[in-house]
Amino acid sequence: MIRVHPIHRRLMEIHVTANKLGGYDKLPDRDQQDLQHCMRANARLVEQLEDLCELSLQASYVGDAEWQHEICARIEALQEGRRSTE
Repeated sequence: MIRVHPIHRRLMEIHVTANKLGGYDKLPDRDQQDLQHCMRANARLVEQLEDLCELSLQASYVGDAEWQHEICARIEALQEGRRSTE
C-alpha cells in the first residue's frame, strides 16, 4: 500500500482550498504560512531521502548488507512520516 506523507497530504489540502478560493493569493494567512512550512519541509525530506539513497548505494558497493538494511529502514521511516530510531 502506498502511504501519503503528512506533508504531501497538507499540501493537497492547501491546493484544494486555493482552487476553491480562486488562487493561492486568496488563501488565508494561516494557509499561506502552512504552505511555506510544507514547502520547506518537503525540500528537507527530498534532500534527506536523496542522501540516504546515495548512502544505500554506497553500502551496496562495499557489500555491507547490515548497513544497507539500516539505511533502508531510515528511508522507510521518512517516507511514512515517522522518525527513525537513529
